Amino acid sequence: PSPDGRRVALSWKGDIYVLTVASGALEDVTNSAGTDSDPDWSPDGARIVFLSNRAGANPDLYTMRADGSDVQRITTTTTGSDTVNLYPRWSPDGSRIAFTMFEGSSVTGDIYIIRPDGTDRIQLTQTAGADRIPAWSRDGTRILFSSDREGVSYLYMMNADGSNPHRVGQWQATPADWSPDDSRLLIVASGPASSDIFAVDTDGTNPVNLTHD
Repeated sequence: PSPDGRRVALSWKGDIYVLTVASGALEDVTNSAGTDSDPDWSPDGARIVFLSNRAGANPDLYTMRADGSDVQRITTTTTGSDTVNLYPRWSPDGSRIAFTMFEGSSVTGDIYIIRPDGTDRIQLTQTAGADRIPAWSRDGTRILFSSDREGVSYLYMMNADGSNPHRVGQWQATPADWSPDDSRLLIVASGPASSDIFAVDTDGTNPVNLTHD
């Protein structure tokens, strides 16, 4: 949802739509020839970052105003390149966007941050595995992510500058979200036959199963 909770950005049939919660009105705000997906709101609700292959290459990061105007490309993947950019997530202060870049191999990916105007790209992780699905803490000081750097996909956390990466307990999980006060995590943990949503402390302890599927 948008920061004020009044709108929801979603991807459907290759475009980005904005749903107005009160009225139920659904507006196609991209309507491009490519595939647009994975939208995320800026903290002030003015812009949306999203993925698109509209330039004919692998997915790149774009931003636009919430009404679909002023589209700006902030990463550039050339046609024929093996680089794939995924999982864009806006920082709480709006100054950075975190994303995963897969380069040279579909199974090797690292987390980067970049300014919304496409400048000052910084690599935060560098491992032989896939570091993906970054999730900023509410105060912007930490990033939660999933990584298979140990051969199995575990939950990890690091500082926003990439320092102090560490595993969050023994959770083989996909990051979901932080609690409003950053004291707890909401994670999706997969079992042999189903997945459940858990609330855990930031060190992975004191789990509470919220769904019991």
